[in-house]
Amino acid sequence: MASFRSNVVANYLGRATSMASVYVFVLFYVSLLGVEAFGIISFYTILLSFASLFDVGISATFSRQAAFQTDRAELLDIFTTFGRVLLISQVVVAGAVMVLALPITRHWLKLGDAVDADMAVTSVRLMTVVLVPQLMMSFYTGGLMGLQRQVQANVIQACFSLSRSGLVILPLLIWPDLRVFFLWQAAVALIFALLSRRFLLSAMGHGMAHSGRFVFEKIKPLMGYSAGMLAMTVIATINTQLDKLVVSSHFAIASFSYYSLASSLAQIPLALSQPVAMALFPRLTTYVAAGDSTRLSADYQRQSAIITLLGGLAAFGIVAFTPELLQVWFPGHAMPDFMVPVTRILALGGLFRSLQLGPYYLSLAHGENRFIAVLAGLALLISVPLTFILIGHYGLFGAAIPWLLVNGINFIALSTSSHRRFHRGRTGQWLWGAVLGPLSLGAAAMALARAAANGLGLGAIASLALAGVAGALALAASYINLTRSGSERT
Repeated sequence: MASFRSNVVANYLGRATSMASVYVFVLFYVSLLGVEAFGIISFYTILLSFASLFDVGISATFSRQAAFQTDRAELLDIFTTFGRVLLISQVVVAGAVMVLALPITRHWLKLGDAVDADMAVTSVRLMTVVLVPQLMMSFYTGGLMGLQRQVQANVIQACFSLSRSGLVILPLLIWPDLRVFFLWQAAVALIFALLSRRFLLSAMGHGMAHSGRFVFEKIKPLMGYSAGMLAMTVIATINTQLDKLVVSSHFAIASFSYYSLASSLAQIPLALSQPVAMALFPRLTTYVAAGDSTRLSADYQRQSAIITLLGGLAAFGIVAFTPELLQVWFPGHAMPDFMVPVTRILALGGLFRSLQLGPYYLSLAHGENRFIAVLAGLALLISVPLTFILIGHYGLFGAAIPWLLVNGINFIALSTSSHRRFHRGRTGQWLWGAVLGPLSLGAAAMALARAAANGLGLGAIASLALAGVAGALALAASYINLTRSGSERT
């Protein structure tokens, strides 16, 4: 079994390639295809997120089963049963999108004269070819993560991200066409879906051609957990995609593209903190199975503090240095006026989303997700009408506000519920040691970096470098303190 540290490192390496696909290669897409065409690519991200709802919690449930299921024959049956159900559901979804491609491009997306309508329709249809293998790949790599083969899973994810997001630039240099982009995505997704399936079966002790039995009775006891995971997937999709979905239907494709870019920056707090949480989840699950509440609480407290500090440093850094980030990301490119305030609001919402990770995985490790299912329904009731109302009053600026509000409410509700059941009597200690303390440290580090950059009159790159140094020092100080505290307790 891989160590916690090696899993964290592997998760970060996998995350780094995903971030590169967003923050490095996007510049090439915009340059080669145009900012309006990038809006079509952004729409695929929305489509993928909503298609994942038809996973109905299967991937997350299978990942959890893989974490503690010792009977490999039974796990193979669960894999086969879940896998076939998932494949059928995704084929149905892809077929529906294929049929709806024409009305989506004509009546939903505000293309205007900036994008050729026929090319847009073909591109949406090609998206359906990408959906099925990409979502099946997520199912397979989730199983590897549950088996604590996180190094292997992240190598696959890293190669996939670089192949689909980086290497696609080569054919685009020759044929700068959206259809070429999505044809490449489909081919790469199919290849890596087959590879990840092979590695998962090998990790379970079986060959590529081996399959278990389709036994629906075996997954009946898991359906309650799976239903809860579906609800949590709904809330995650609402949180991350609802604003962009509404923006894509209310504003010109260029405005939607810029809003998507701002939203991409807002994902950095989650991107930096999630690798730690992903490595923590199977560890907590193991402690729960062993009944080791002492080690569970200690690890949860310590890793929550790291998660919070990473998310806080990223979010406060974005808020403090938004103009410099946009200038370095798209040099010489004039950004619309709404980009800076919208990016800051979305970044703070991203911070609250990252703060949910600890309580979220603590609940999942105990097999509890009913409250999160209720929370998903409440978030749906709040965010949908609020998004439409605020867009009507404040335009694109209003689209970002529900993201901040809903994530803040979810953090308070989720942490309160999770701690009442699984971290009883330690909430005050957790709130100061793992939330308020790290957030204060992150805010102070970024405020000092901002003041120093202003005082020294630094340019954009030097200012961002200074912020990075300040964040690294804060993270190192916090890690040393947590390590010392852990040693003293032992």
